[in-house]
Amino acid sequence: MTNVNVSVVLTHNETKEAKVITYRSSWRNYWRSARRYQIIDLIQAALVPNKAVQEAVEKILPLLGDEFGCMHVRLEEENLKGGKKLQPPNLEQMHKHMSGAPELLQAQKIFVMVPPVQSESEAALLAQPTPWGADMVQVPRDVYQSLSYMENMLLLLQVCRKASWFAGYSHSTFSMKMAEYRRIDKNEGWHNVCAWGLIRLQPGQGYHCVHRGTEVGKKKSPPGAFKMQ
Repeated sequence: MTNVNVSVVLTHNETKEAKVITYRSSWRNYWRSARRYQIIDLIQAALVPNKAVQEAVEKILPLLGDEFGCMHVRLEEENLKGGKKLQPPNLEQMHKHMSGAPELLQAQKIFVMVPPVQSESEAALLAQPTPWGADMVQVPRDVYQSLSYMENMLLLLQVCRKASWFAGYSHSTFSMKMAEYRRIDKNEGWHNVCAWGLIRLQPGQGYHCVHRGTEVGKKKSPPGAFKMQ
């Protein structure tokens, strides 16, 4: 088995202190190691968006205030026609289940992780406040149109990383990436909203909506891994 040297040099955004991690082992042991996940975490934490995305973030944050929540909503009609087990929650279901979680009801503003809606029906849904009176805030259309598709995806993630809490859906890769960032940034969990209810998840804890009523995150993942079981 060929040995491999892996050296990662990162500059932490806050402390500006260079961190060097060197790991030596076989390829097989490297990919199985906990150190691999630590390296990936450091890389993700050190990544920063380009200037255009950073400027867009600065335009949106004043619209949300100091304390705000974030939710990932699936409004696309084709995504709401999935199989019975993989059915994403619609906005009405999300609001219903979120209203039963007191920790989600304090924020007066909620950032919605969706591109600017195109249809009148979608616009009407998001124009209404939540049942508990919070306003839902989207990326302004002029900001959205000034960025590329990938820049807009990064924009949604960057704004949501500033939120006090996050509610998403475990079968969405976008929601899972946001859950991973919450673990890396704050060592905090998130709220997995299924069509049938809401589950509070701790950092690194896995739970699929298809396993209704059965927790599936009992096996410990490698340190730093957010892997659904």
